[in-house]
This record gives sequence, structure tokens and C-alpha cells, in this order.
Amino acid sequence: MTDPIYESRTRAAAMPLEPKRGPAPGAIVGDAVADLGQTMLRVEVVDRQRARASAAADAGAGFAQLQGDIDNELTQLRIDTPAEAYEAKAAELVERRSQAFMDSKLADPEVRNAFLPDVARLRARAITSAKVYAIGQRSEKIATDTATAVDLWRNTLNRDPSGDNWDAFEKALDTQLTQFKGLLPDDKVAELRRDAIAGGFISLVKGMKPEQGKAVLESGKGDALLSAEQMLSLKSSVDVDLRREAAEQRALASQAKAETREQLATVEASLSAGTGKPQEWGALAERYAAIGDTSKAVTLRAKGASAAAAIQYRGLTVPQLDGKLAELNALETKNGGLSAGENSLRSGLQDVRKTVSSLLGQSPLLASSYSTGAAPPAAIDWNDPASIEGRRTAARAAARRYGQIDTKPLLPAEIEQMQAIYRAEGGKQAVLDRVRLFGDDAGSAARQVANDPSFIHLADLSAGGLSGRSAAADAIAGEQILKTNATIWPVGVKNDAQAAWRGVSPMFDTAPALGTAIYQNARSIYAIESVRAGDMDQTGLDKERWARALDRAAGGDGHGHGGIVAINGSSTIIPADMGKEDFTKLLARASPADWMKAARGRSAVIGGRAATLGEIRKAVPVPVDDGRYAFRIGNGKVTTRDGQPWIVDIATLRGD
Repeated sequence: MTDPIYESRTRAAAMPLEPKRGPAPGAIVGDAVADLGQTMLRVEVVDRQRARASAAADAGAGFAQLQGDIDNELTQLRIDTPAEAYEAKAAELVERRSQAFMDSKLADPEVRNAFLPDVARLRARAITSAKVYAIGQRSEKIATDTATAVDLWRNTLNRDPSGDNWDAFEKALDTQLTQFKGLLPDDKVAELRRDAIAGGFISLVKGMKPEQGKAVLESGKGDALLSAEQMLSLKSSVDVDLRREAAEQRALASQAKAETREQLATVEASLSAGTGKPQEWGALAERYAAIGDTSKAVTLRAKGASAAAAIQYRGLTVPQLDGKLAELNALETKNGGLSAGENSLRSGLQDVRKTVSSLLGQSPLLASSYSTGAAPPAAIDWNDPASIEGRRTAARAAARRYGQIDTKPLLPAEIEQMQAIYRAEGGKQAVLDRVRLFGDDAGSAARQVANDPSFIHLADLSAGGLSGRSAAADAIAGEQILKTNATIWPVGVKNDAQAAWRGVSPMFDTAPALGTAIYQNARSIYAIESVRAGDMDQTGLDKERWARALDRAAGGDGHGHGGIVAINGSSTIIPADMGKEDFTKLLARASPADWMKAARGRSAVIGGRAATLGEIRKAVPVPVDDGRYAFRIGNGKVTTRDGQPWIVDIATLRGD
């Protein structure tokens, strides 16, 4: 809407008419002529007035349009034009549009004179408005640039709080603030400088180390730069940083001490495991003393003395160590105490016994290495038969030395690797393909990987030749089939299979875990054979297939070697590489010395008395694990003198 102050207040007025004069007496004709002239003059004047009034009205409408157009174009110009160019372009626009208005709408001099004041006011108002806007935009840009520059300098001061940077900051700030000259009052510029200097000083102090910042504040250098509230807040912040830094230093010291303790504990564990030399206990004691743990240092020095005293006994077996300890205990009882050297020896022997027992739990190989102070055997190269055989031989020798039945040929790192393979898809078969290479020790290696009787039995099967490997592979495949095909092993088939199993299961009274393993593996073999026969939906047990599965699971090759046979009227399992006749001849021909050696020096007892050779030959051998047998006679068992099952190793009996 057009501003009323710009409405034209000067409009064209009707020109005054001259007074009518009457005709002169006697001059009627002259009067008539005069009247005609006057009339024509009046018509001309009226026409001029009407034309001027029309021009004035048209100019008024055009002026109103001009005001609106200038306002709209100035608004658009603000959008389209950078702030620094706006004022000049706005003045040019106002001049051009107002001049065009005067040229097109104010041709009549009187109308032009009437509108000139309004046009002048319009020009002044528009140009002043543009100037004010341009100044505001320049001020805003300078303020933004100044704030950005101050932020950058504050970051610099925080990152590098040096005196040179502070001087450079003040100089740059003063240069920046000169741009406000003529735009802002001096007191406003001074206020901006105070705020910027205060912020810069705060960044400077916060960029310093807390103790340096505190020293600067205590020197009073910031008193004139900060308000009381700012100073209080900054001091509080510095104090917080000081406390935080102190806490971090304490934490770092504690962490370093903990890490040192962890390192020392690792060394101690290694020494306790039998590595190193006795004097290394003393060195370890000194390191504990260095971190202030003097009580630990005393304990470790004593351990060093004990280790030095007992080092010559590290090669003894556990029973031999028990004998030495018994001698010292008897000496203590006899003499009412032990000397310092004897006490150190007993403590050392106790440590040695503990270490040997622990290492035997992992592998006799580790105990053997400890006894000599040598490093454990090198890792197995599964692609090198000589490497595998070398490990097997070493494991058997170590087990024999310590009286262990379980050879445990794998070392801890190898066990961990094999367990990772075992857990992966298809891992069972992959592990079997490796451990079977240990031959008669395959089951022992499998037991180190997974405490699963079925899997351990499959390892023994795999080591028994091609038929055993085939049976083990079928058992693994059948296990997966049973998980997804319930119709192969429905309740009716299961009940019939268990009924048939009860006819042979008494042979496993001494080794129920072995019996369970054979049953589970036979079930899996039955499943894969059913799939091959296309017999997926069973309503009853195929007895012939089940008997064959049991025999294969027990190591039978289907050609008379291994598997389930009847000996002395009862079922048993014979080694995979022997037929029934071979097995019975071996039992019949073995001498008392052969039996004693195969039983590891333990005598056979029946009913509390020594068993005769004839009784042993008539007893029923029942499997305990791969290649080892206990014996039953009638309803009783052949035992050792301490009542334990009398166990015979068939490989030893036949001189392998």
C-alpha cells in the first residue's frame, strides 16, 4: 500500500475566468463578436484544465506504482546482490526508476513541478533505507569475521599457549576491530575487545599444564582481563584439572605397578612350571623388592634356595619323590626337627612333586622336559610322517618313564589348535584324519581334544586300518543323518536295537563308557547304511543290518578280523588286526612271565588268592579300551592285590 506521505499534495487547478463584460451601448455587433471570442477562450481554458487534471491523475497512479516497484525490486536486490555491492546498485535502481517515471509521466511542466517534491522524498527514503541495510550487512559480516578470527586464535592459544601467540592475538584483534570504525560507537568496540581478550586469556590458561595455569592466575596477570565471575570459574576449572591430572598420575603409577606385577607373576608361573634355573628365583625376588613387595621377595628367595636344593631330584617320578619326602619326614620325627638345609630340600621336593604331577596331567612329555630342563618337543609337522612318529615314540617313552598308561602325545598349543578344528563344521573328521596317524595312541590324542567317549572310540577305529576308517567316517555321517531323519530310528526300532544290545552289553561292565560309545557309533552306522539301502521310513529293526553295524563299530572288518566274537562262552571284542583264532591262541600260549609283563607287574587274584595260569586262560577277556582287557571268571572278576581290575595290554602280551 502506498505511503500517504508520498501522495501528491499539489494538483492542477482550474484557471480563473476573466469577468464577463457587457456590450457597449450601441455596439451590439461588437459585443456579439466579443462574446464569441470569450466563449471560445473559456472552452480552450477548460480543455487545458481537463488535460492537466488527467495528466495529474495518471501521474498519481504511476507514482503509486513506482513506490511499490522500487520496494519490491530493492527487496529482490537484497537477495541477489552481495552486501558490499548492494548500496551502489540500490542507488542506481532508484535513480533509474524515478527518472523513467518523470520522463514518462511528468511531461506537463505544472504536473512535473507538482510531483518533484514527492519524487525527491521517494528517492531519499529508498536510498537511505538501502544505505542503512548495507551498513547493517557490513557490520554483521565484520562481526561474524571477527568472531571466527577470535575463535581461531583461541584454539591456537589453547593448543600453543605461548607469549608470542598471545602478542600476535592482541595485534590481530586490534586490526580486526578497526573495521568497525564508523559503524559502531567506540564504547561498543571497546566492549567487543574486552570480551575477546577475556576469552583469549581463558583459552591461554586452559591450554597450559594445570600447574602452569595456576601459577599464571596466582601471579595476577589476568585480574584486569577477567570479571570476578570469570576468574572464579577459571580457577575452579584449573583446580579440577590439577586434581584430575593427579588422579591420572596415580592411576598410571598403579597400572604400571599392576603391569609389572603381572609380568613378574608370569615369570613366577614359568619358574614354577620348571623352566629356568634356581638362581632366577633370586633375580625375581629382587624385582619384587623393587616395587615394594618385600614379603614376596622373602618368599621367592626361600623358593630359590629350595629349588637349588632339590634340582637334582627333578628327574624322579612321583612315587620316588614321595619316597624322598617320607625319608625327610621320618628324619624330622627322629631328630625332633630338620636343619635349614633339610627344610629347604623338603620344600623344594614338595614343589618338584607338585610341578611333576601338574605336568603329567597335561602330558608326560612336559614332565620329561622338566626333568631334564630341556625345551618341550618341537611342534608336529602333520605332513611329515617322521615328525609324527618321532612325537609318538617320545610320548610313549615319557609315559613309560612315569608309569602312565595315557601317552597324551599332543602339547597344549596343539590341543588348542585341534579343538578349534573340532568345533568347526566337518571338524570331527578332520581331527580324526590327524590323530589316527598316532596309531595305537590315537585314542589318547583324541581324549586330549574332546572328552567324548564316542569320538575317542572313533579315533581308535580310524587307526585300525581301512575298515576302521570307513566305519568311523560312516559313524560321523550317520550322526548328522539321525539329527534330521527321525523316521530312520523311531521308538520301535530303538527298542528292538536295545533288546539286541543287551545280549552283548555285559562285556562292558568294567568299561561302561566304551559300551556306550560303541552303541552310539553303531546307531550312526545303522543310519547311514539305511540311507544307502533306501530304507528311510522304518517300522522295525533290520536285525542283520544292526548286527553288522555293531560289529563295524566294534572294529570288525566283515572278514573275520576284529569286532564282536564269543570266547569262553561270552561275547568280547578282539583287536582289529586279529582273528578269533589268533586271539585265543595268544591267550593260550602266554606264559606267566608274559602275563606279568603285560599286566605291568601286577599279579592276578581270584577270590583273594593268586590266580592260576589255567584260571586266567579260562577267564573271559572284556575290553577296557583299545587294546587293553580286564578278565571275568564266572560271576566274579580277576583283580589285583588291591582289589582293582587286573588289566592286560594285548600288544605287550604278543610282544609288539
